[in-house]
Amino acid sequence: LNMADALAINSGLSPATAEYPGFAMKYLLALDYRIRGSLTATPVWNLEQFAATQDPLRSIPPLIHIGYIHSRILIIVTILLAAGLIFTVTKDPYASSLTVLLLSGCSGLLFQGLLTRPELLCVCLGGILAIYACWNATTCRSSHKKDLWLFIAGGLTGLATLENTPGAFYFVFIVIICWVMAGVDLISSPNPIQRQVVHKPTTI
Repeated sequence: LNMADALAINSGLSPATAEYPGFAMKYLLALDYRIRGSLTATPVWNLEQFAATQDPLRSIPPLIHIGYIHSRILIIVTILLAAGLIFTVTKDPYASSLTVLLLSGCSGLLFQGLLTRPELLCVCLGGILAIYACWNATTCRSSHKKDLWLFIAGGLTGLATLENTPGAFYFVFIVIICWVMAGVDLISSPNPIQRQVVHKPTTI
């Protein structure tokens, strides 16, 4: 299905809409088909070329193999991004290294590597990158950077929702993180009035 939709996208007959699962993955696959087709690395990259081939069945395995390559690259990127998120939060290289080890042996990721499903990209966009942007928004001091990071977090969560509809639940996680971090910031930051009293120089 992903292969057929990607070929249709390159032919201007995209069936992908805002509520269609795999929105981002199909467009990435279509872009890869188009680039490989311009480099003559794949026999067909749209429906017109697919219909014009003498043996269309022989054109299918290379196109499916490209989708498998996307899934395996996405698994590696997801593991590394998850480790980067853990390091950003904990500042502990051992924790991020343990994350890589645990995720590398995760049976669910290994299973996703054998398929071309949209769930993994949804988790990568909403569960890792959006939370990373939200964390930066709650920890940086510049108000302009906070707004920028929050905008990026919202955009990534929107892409995750377009990839798979349940990705909209990542909006809830982002709101919770912002709410919790705002409370932590209020507790950890000293009272400005008390700070002025403590550091006020004595005069004779």
